[in-house]
Amino acid sequence: MDQDLIPAGTTVHVPHTLVGTRRLSMLNDDDAGWTSTSTPTWINLRFPAPITASRIAITFHGGFVATSIILSASKKLAKVFPEDVNRRQVFQFPKTEMETLKLEMPGSTDNQGRITVYRVEVLE
Repeated sequence: MDQDLIPAGTTVHVPHTLVGTRRLSMLNDDDAGWTSTSTPTWINLRFPAPITASRIAITFHGGFVATSIILSASKKLAKVFPEDVNRRQVFQFPKTEMETLKLEMPGSTDNQGRITVYRVEVLE
């Protein structure tokens, strides 16, 4: 498995969270997840120092998956289309040095617009 580049001290910002879920849990390898209550939604990672990356791995809860994700640092990096599955998915973007990484998710496979993220990893 690839090494996650997200350093200790990274902060996670989200617009809203379903009661009982934790936004920081998506940076840990545990069974907890973060659930957005509606779409559109976003996740913003702010790193304590710049990192250089070219891939991101995301694990969603099947049935509560973003229909697309716009990845941005200081500029738009890529638009990716996750599968509606409950497993780790890896997406590539141009190698970029970044202090922040934003994941914009305009839609969901859930008819109520919820998205559940179990894990986010930033990879070399």
